[in-house]
Amino acid sequence: MVDYTSNTGSPSDPQPPPKKRGKKADAGPTTKPPASKNTAVFVTHLPLDATSEEIAARFSKCGVLMEDNDGHPKVKMYADEHGNFNGEALVVYFMEDSVRLAEGILDEAELRLGDPTTRMRVRQGEFGHKQGEGEGREVKRRVVDKKKATQRIVKMKKCAALFLPFNVVEVKLMMRLITAKSVIGTLMTALGRLKNL
Repeated sequence: MVDYTSNTGSPSDPQPPPKKRGKKADAGPTTKPPASKNTAVFVTHLPLDATSEEIAARFSKCGVLMEDNDGHPKVKMYADEHGNFNGEALVVYFMEDSVRLAEGILDEAELRLGDPTTRMRVRQGEFGHKQGEGEGREVKRRVVDKKKATQRIVKMKKCAALFLPFNVVEVKLMMRLITAKSVIGTLMTALGRLKNL
């Protein structure tokens, strides 16, 4: 007699265990977690009166900025012990290529074109806690509205498609043209003021 209520049949009818679908059965602790994308740049030497909107406007020239839940660009401005901006910020991009582009173009560039006192340093963000520091500490998970997050990601992907045809050399040339136009505009304004004197 065969027992149909369990996986164990009669001893005379050995059946192989059922095959599992989906994940491999042997995928255990030997598999590496996927490498996380680093889409952030760390900016130093910013003027103390800089705003997050100003920083976002300058850095958005190199790629689409990641947005928070409210739709604002992810720009984290660091403060000193008194709560004042200390001249350092973290800018988060949507794509990894934008980080290399920002490093190549905006490092040693001026935040405010034509103002050499606003020359900033840009480098790829480094996150030690993602490589294993802080183990044993419980990480609090945020609740995310999946519909809003999906809409935000679709919007950013559409914007990112605008940056794909350009390579670093083309973007550097475009930035030089923009800088040259602003310098010419500043000179024309100064000449106009001199004429009025």
